[in-house]
This record gives sequence, C-alpha cells and structure tokens, in this order.
Amino acid sequence: MKNTFKRSIFTVFGLFLFTALYLTGCVDSGIDQENGLPLESPAQSEPAKGESPNGEPSEDKIIVSVHVTRTPNKTKYWMYESLNLTGIRVIAVFEDKTTKIIDSGELTDEGFESETLGEKEVTVIYGDHSDTFTVTVAEGAFTVTFDKNGGYGEASPNTKAVEQPEHGVDSLPATPSAKINYDFVEWNTKADGSGDSFTTDSLVTGNLIVYAQYKIKTYGVTFNSNGGSVVTTQTINHGEKALEPTKPVIKNAYNCKLEGWYTDNSTFNNKWVFSGNTVTDNVELYAKWIPYELGDVGPGGGKIFYRDSKGFTVTVDEVSETCYYLEASPKSLGCQEWSSTSAIDDTGAEIGTGKQNTKIIATKLNRLSLLDWYAAQVCDNYTNNGFDDWFLPSKEELNQLYINKNYVGNLGTYEYWSSTQGGIKGNAWFQQFSGGNQVLAIDLTTGKYVRAIRAF
Repeated sequence: MKNTFKRSIFTVFGLFLFTALYLTGCVDSGIDQENGLPLESPAQSEPAKGESPNGEPSEDKIIVSVHVTRTPNKTKYWMYESLNLTGIRVIAVFEDKTTKIIDSGELTDEGFESETLGEKEVTVIYGDHSDTFTVTVAEGAFTVTFDKNGGYGEASPNTKAVEQPEHGVDSLPATPSAKINYDFVEWNTKADGSGDSFTTDSLVTGNLIVYAQYKIKTYGVTFNSNGGSVVTTQTINHGEKALEPTKPVIKNAYNCKLEGWYTDNSTFNNKWVFSGNTVTDNVELYAKWIPYELGDVGPGGGKIFYRDSKGFTVTVDEVSETCYYLEASPKSLGCQEWSSTSAIDDTGAEIGTGKQNTKIIATKLNRLSLLDWYAAQVCDNYTNNGFDDWFLPSKEELNQLYINKNYVGNLGTYEYWSSTQGGIKGNAWFQQFSGGNQVLAIDLTTGKYVRAIRAF
C-alpha cells in the first residue's frame, strides 16, 4: 500500500510539472536562446492542428508578433544612400507558439531616410505586425589625395574629404609649385594625363588619387618691323629657338635693307641670333634697317646697281612714289625686238621713267604670243622672288647699269635695249656694253639683249 501511495505521488507531481512546462511553452522543440523566441515547430509525422502538411503554419493560424532576430548586413549609410535589407532575419510567432521565417521580399519598411545625419529607427512590417531596428546615417569618409606628380611643393591641402558620397569636393586645393619651366594645367585621374580631368564637378564614389598635370612654358616672340610689313608672332616652348621669319619689306625708305633683329630698339646693341639664342621669356625683337650697298642682293633677288639717298620719283598713270634704289634682274631675258612699228609717244629718258615707258609700250604693242613678245613686254611679264614690278630701263637707267655693271655681273659685252625713243621719230636707244656707247637704232626689229630692272 505504501508503494502504491508513492507511485500516486510521483504521478501527480509529473502531471503537475508537465502542465507547468506546457503553459510556459517550453515543450516546443526549438528556442532562440538569444531572445527566447521559438524558432520553428518540430517536424511531425502527422500535421499538427493549424499546420499545412509540409510543416509550415497554415493560413488560418493567427500571428501574434514578428521579431527582427538578425539585423541587415548594412547598418551604416552615407547620405542619400538607399536602404538595403540583405541579411535581415525576421520571425513571425503564431498563437500556438509555432514560428515562421519571413522572406525579406515579403516585408515592407518605413522610417528610413538618409537626407539627414544620425540614427534612424527602421520599421519592418509583415501583415499587421512590425518590429524595428536601428541604422546610422553618417557623413562620407572618402578621401581625395592630390599628388604633385613631380611638382615642387605639395598641393595645399594635399587631401580633401568628401562629405557626401557621389558628390564632389567643395573646392580644389592651391596648385602645387610646378616643375621648373612648366605650368600647372589640371588634375587628372591618371599620372600620365590619359584619365579624366578632375574638377569640383567630378563625382567621388570612393577613395581617389588625382595627379597634377603640367605643360612646358611657352613664350611669345613678337617682331616689331619698325615700319616694315607685319611679321607674325611666334609661340615657342621654353628653351627652344625661334624661327627666323621671312624678311619684312619696307617701302619708300632709303634704310630698307634688313640688317637683323635686336632685343633693344634704336641702340641696336643686342642682336638676336636665331641659330643660337633660346627663348626663356617673352621677347620683342626690333628690325634694324640700313641702306643697301651697290652689289647687294635686293628684295627681288637681283643686284643693286644704283642708289640715291635723296630719292627719285617714279610715276605710273599719274601715281607717284619716291624710290631710292634700282635693282637688276639676276639674268638677261634673251634677245628681243623692240617693236615692229614706228613711234611710241611720251617715253622718258631720265631715271624714274622706265616703268611708265614700259607700260606705254607693252599696252600699245601687246603681242599675245610669248614667243613674239617685244623687249618691253618681256620685262613687264617677268617675275622673280615674288616681285612682278620689273620693267625695261630708260636711257639713263640703262646707263647706270652699264656704269655699275661690275656690281651686277653676267652682263657681257652685248647691246641692250632701253625703253626710250629719241631722235628721228620711231628710233629707240640701246647701249653697247663693250664700250658704253648709247646709240639710236633705226631698225627696231633687230634683236638686242634685254635686262629687266625694278625700282624701290
């Protein structure tokens, strides 16, 4: 009987303990030890009431709460970033203490914004239930480093923090001291300059190094022709040589031969040597003009055979200019007839009249065939060294050519036509370079040598 009583006592105690455990929910198979929540119902060979055959809670079961048991992988955000729930774990608890892990795609959220800084309470919602977790929105920590890339002295400052992701720096630093004889150009994402230019408009999406870019200094070499034709300014790299320009031309001046270019005007003590001087700063060069000497090569490429420091007048079609020099063409222009007709009116003999003579004769005679041109036509159509203002010399101009023939050369002892008629109407003057005699030719179809000249 005593043993029967003991068994009864143990039976009652066991029932009492089971009832207490059941009421506290501890008879479920899985408990989340971190927060005391049941994880999932134990597998059963037969579906329990309120569950579907696959062991999941059935739809007619009532959810009593949802709980965030693991926060998302990302809980720290930069300004203007979007919420990312990857890694979150949310459990729904039913009235019968069973649980369900909710897929993140079934959740909605509210309360997150990243336009202001600080902690943000985010609510995740499943059905009529929700739970919260906390994230932080902070200022960005991206660093832009400014590499001097061979410059002398660092940028100031040489690093800048970007306070907001995918935004730019508020300002660029003071540029570094450039390499000697170089100028700073820009910042670039590649050291060799092949990347993207970096400015305050460039978006920064991570830590970044940008590199200073330089170009060699360039200088302007300007040419003051002192009354001559315009000479184009040159842009030259530091340490390189300027190119000697095409010689300018100065008109109506006795001093019209370019002697050289100088860095000092009027005194002309420091001559610029294009083959030796290098450019290390902006420089202005001044033309120095001097008189031509007899025998010098003139602008037209021929030899100077006459000069007059006071000048002489050349008039063509009633337009006059003062000239100071006569220049002979580099070679004779063959043996030509003077004309096949008689008189050409109003030809002059003095120095300065040959140009007008030539125009009168060429206009009146005007043979069209090159092979049949008369002496004046040959000169009128001659060009050399870019000049086309050549003419057949007058009687006195031709005589000066004879007097100074040794300065010109290659004239020989031939007879040369002038553009002057004289004596009996229809005669024309020529000169024998064997002895200097000037003779009136009656037969103008006789061939004699032609030497063109020009005045300037």
